[in-house]
Amino acid sequence: MNKSRNGLINNLRYLCLVSVITLGLLTIVGTGGGGGGGGNGGGDTTVTLTLNDLLGTYTLTAFTVTFDNGTIVTQDDVTSYSGTMLITSDGYLSQTLELDGTVWTIGATILSVENNIMRLSSAGCTYNLGIGLSGNVFTTTLPSGTCGANFKEVDVWEKTTSSTALPKDIQADDEIGKTIAGGAVGSIWNLLP
Repeated sequence: MNKSRNGLINNLRYLCLVSVITLGLLTIVGTGGGGGGGGNGGGDTTVTLTLNDLLGTYTLTAFTVTFDNGTIVTQDDVTSYSGTMLITSDGYLSQTLELDGTVWTIGATILSVENNIMRLSSAGCTYNLGIGLSGNVFTTTLPSGTCGANFKEVDVWEKTTSSTALPKDIQADDEIGKTIAGGAVGSIWNLLP
C-alpha cells in the first residue's frame, strides 16, 4: 500500500503542476496575452490604430534605410536632415523632407488604416506601409520591393500636434515622379551624387 500511495502522490504532484501551468496559459491567452502593459504603452502592437489616432503633424527624428545590396544608411550618415509629416482627417498624408540640402514634398492618399497597416496611393502606386504608435512616437516601415523600391525604410516620427480636422494645404511635388510617401529618404539617397 505504501508503494501505491507514493506513486499516487508523485502522479498527483505532476498533475497539479500541469494543471497550474495550463491554467496560467489559458489566463494569459484569454486576457489578450500580456502584450507589454496593455493599452497604448510600450509599443503594444495589439492596439488597432485608426486614422483618427494618427491625425496631426510630425517631425522626423530618426531613419534607417537598408538597401537590397546590404548598405545601411541612418541619420548619422548624412550632414543634415529634417522632415515634417501631416496626416489630415480627409485621408491625406504629406511629407516634406530635407536630406543633405535636397528638399522634396511628397503626398499620398490614405485608403485605409487597419491592423497596423496604412494602405496608401502615391506616385501611381498603391501599397502598404507598416505603422506603429507608442505615445507620441510614430514609426513607419516601408518593405523593400514596394513600388519598385530597392530598400526597406523605417522612419521614426514625433507627433508635435494633434487635430481632428487639419486642412489639406500641402500638395505633392510631381517633380519626383516615383518617390512614394514612407520611402522618401531612400529615394532621395538613391539620387544624391
